[in-house]
Amino acid sequence: MYPKRQLVGVRLWLSMLCPFVLAALLPLDTSAQCNYNEGVSPTFNISGNNTASGYTTVVVAADEVGSIAYISAAGSAKLPALAVGKYNVYSFNYQGAAPSSLAVGSNVSGLLSGETCAALSSPISIGVCKCTDELPASGPLTLSLNASGHNATAGYSQQYIVLGPDGKIANITSSPSFGFTEVNAYTIYGINYKTGGLSGLAVGNDLSALTGDCFDLTAPVELNVCPANAMPVTLISFEATAVENAAHLSWATSEETNSDRFDIQRSRNGKEWKVIGSVKSEGESKVIRPYSFIDVKPIAGANLYRLKMIDRDSTFAFSSIKNVRFDNLIASSIYPNPVTDMLSVKVADWKQVKNVAITNLAGLKVYSSGPVESGTIDVSGLEPGIYILHITALDGSDSTHKFVHH
Repeated sequence: MYPKRQLVGVRLWLSMLCPFVLAALLPLDTSAQCNYNEGVSPTFNISGNNTASGYTTVVVAADEVGSIAYISAAGSAKLPALAVGKYNVYSFNYQGAAPSSLAVGSNVSGLLSGETCAALSSPISIGVCKCTDELPASGPLTLSLNASGHNATAGYSQQYIVLGPDGKIANITSSPSFGFTEVNAYTIYGINYKTGGLSGLAVGNDLSALTGDCFDLTAPVELNVCPANAMPVTLISFEATAVENAAHLSWATSEETNSDRFDIQRSRNGKEWKVIGSVKSEGESKVIRPYSFIDVKPIAGANLYRLKMIDRDSTFAFSSIKNVRFDNLIASSIYPNPVTDMLSVKVADWKQVKNVAITNLAGLKVYSSGPVESGTIDVSGLEPGIYILHITALDGSDSTHKFVHH
């Protein structure tokens, strides 16, 4: 249903040449370029990348500041379901293991840093918009347009152009009324031209193919056709913030229809997601409803959160992704140093600690605690020398301190 887009080339946009305007008689969101509706998983053409053994290609979508928001599965040309926003989409081809910079939250500019056998394509800019017009339960969605300001004198013609999400002309008609039956993002233009003086006006062409001595295009009207009752809720906000050693999530809806629950999902890399909790939704509502959830056991480093909004018929949609970092979950210190008998270990939150161990400089483990609740270690039995204290968190991250025993 959604055409593939080649990861090469640049979209050409035409501006209005004179005061010829086109207005829709339906409430439309024209604030952003719309190539796809929210929740769509678009597929791109990644041919031309290195397919030799040991090479992998992924598709990467970065936000407007270059932060990676979505990554396809290895070897796949299909991105995950996209939230509303503007993205630059790249193909990334690399040899061997995936670089550490290939992660949600990293900047796309770092993908080639230190990589000798990797290639990043030029970007394609896409817009993902909120579904604004649902298909009726039966029959087409009808849109009527009101055109004014066109040249109505003899010898001039007036037509209407419908573009699909790939930017190609999908339909041409002389009537300002349309019937849409497929879920898609469409762009509609009115065109006024001297009869017989226009070339390139054909289904399958880009607007850049239009040539002639005297023609004019209106500004575009964007239309985002959604499935009937596609979205269980209208999400108006979603925030995630760090409060001490927990992640506090809050969101609000302005409308709910047949809604069942919100599953809270967390990921370290944006690829594998784990459900860490669920919040029951109101179900039916026409007023603003606030919700919240606290992740009391976040992982060290990046914590990526999203909501899976599920209705009673198992239809679902994803929210945008929020990133909360916890770099000091096992922030720690030791004293005294040098030490003779009792070594004190101070940790911000012992509930995040899985194990405390001590090794000598040869790597031999001379002490291991297992689960701990406090931080006093008797080191009087150790031989004099230099040792390394290892504090391992529940998520596997490790904090180390070097100390001297005499």
